[in-house]
Amino acid sequence: MRKFFGFILLLFHVSLGLTQSYSEQYAFYINSEDLEKHIRVLASDSFQGRETGYEGQAMTTDYLIQQLRRDNMKGPTGFENMRFPFKVVEVKPSGSIRLNDKEYSYFDDFVFFNTKETFVQRDEEVIFISGNISDNDISEINLAGKLILLNAGEKEFDYEELLNETEKFMDKGATAVIYCTPFYDKLKIYFNEFAHHSSMYLKTDTLKNITPLIIGREEILNKSGLKKKWKRKLDKGKKITKIISLSPGDISLNTDTTHLETENVVAFIEGKELKDEVVVITAHMDHLGAEDGEIYNGADDNATGTAALLEIAQAFSLAKKDGHQMKRSLLIMPVSGEEKGLLGSRFYSENPIFPLSLTLANLNIDMIGRNDEFHDSSNYVYVIGSNMISDELHDINEEANRKYVGIDLDYTYNSFDDPNRYYFRSDHYNFAKHGIPSIFYFSGVHEDYHKPSDTVDKINFEKVETVTRLVFFTAWELLNHQGGLK
Repeated sequence: MRKFFGFILLLFHVSLGLTQSYSEQYAFYINSEDLEKHIRVLASDSFQGRETGYEGQAMTTDYLIQQLRRDNMKGPTGFENMRFPFKVVEVKPSGSIRLNDKEYSYFDDFVFFNTKETFVQRDEEVIFISGNISDNDISEINLAGKLILLNAGEKEFDYEELLNETEKFMDKGATAVIYCTPFYDKLKIYFNEFAHHSSMYLKTDTLKNITPLIIGREEILNKSGLKKKWKRKLDKGKKITKIISLSPGDISLNTDTTHLETENVVAFIEGKELKDEVVVITAHMDHLGAEDGEIYNGADDNATGTAALLEIAQAFSLAKKDGHQMKRSLLIMPVSGEEKGLLGSRFYSENPIFPLSLTLANLNIDMIGRNDEFHDSSNYVYVIGSNMISDELHDINEEANRKYVGIDLDYTYNSFDDPNRYYFRSDHYNFAKHGIPSIFYFSGVHEDYHKPSDTVDKINFEKVETVTRLVFFTAWELLNHQGGLK
């Protein structure tokens, strides 16, 4: 009798195996326990916040390669050590502004963008321009060699928009543009990362001689002598113009630079039938480092996504070992420099190992271990970009979720017009801008975003498991998909 029941149990397990797809069997290897182990290592104090180009990020690279090799992963031809190196230049800003004998200091009163070297101007004429002046009015004024003081009013800060707006002043030879806003103290929270964690650019970048863009507090206007000028014009019965000359001013913008070396990690599984075509899965390994003795561990941002890559790599490696080779090739790429301006993914897109024309899709994972303020349940993930280039990619992701996962797919931020601009703010964008269908998986911003308090104890490891499995199932379908993506 015991043998009979053993035979029945064996038949049950065989039947169960036949009813499962191969992808379901290997998704089993993606589990919250292993994800937690990786996240605890990556977000530990010993990794020093994983800042691009520094020891903590180098330790992260070594750990990732060690784990990938343990799972029998290899690098592509020419990158057998799994390192895809590139060079960056770190910029640490400081400076001062003097207007009407008043001194203003960097970050307390202003921040600046768009200059990568020390910039000093002394006794330059200052021109105040009302924020609503027309281009025709500006064309009648000689702005060459002048500092422009502009009342930004209540305009919402939009870096790209302000950059475009400065071009009209740059074309007329302006030395610098200072936008003064009553919201500066609120914007300081937004600028804090840029101001104190330093910015970086690729060493291969060609730097342009462009007008510095300066954002300052409204008090710069109030203390500039501008009100007195207006009052004198009124007392003399003169029409108030929207362009007023002020006392000469000084600007000193300092940018100390450091040349650093960093790398992406590249792990590769060759396909069988369409091995020249590739699906790329990315997540950024870097974070903000340390500041004033506090470590920015970045547990959610983005130890969660980096750990997900390790688990996905293991699952596909086991599948290949068991003889289940995908049609297409797979590139697993933890990237560096995301926090510094998507630098690692941009460097790859400009120097690809595999032709972008043969890159079927990119799946990008960034912050998948927490809930934002808009969700009470953890059973959701934001999907961004899935149908921007390919409706078919969107459908494949939807079908993978329907068949295997069942998480709520939230498309709130899936828009070019999203005011948060999330579509442009993670590494998928450097594939998407080249026409490669891409998905950005994201759980939203929380109260610990870019703070030292983004720690492991707040991570929902079961949620990380669920989202990671969704990415795995979608990748499995893409790797075996017939034809291109429409």
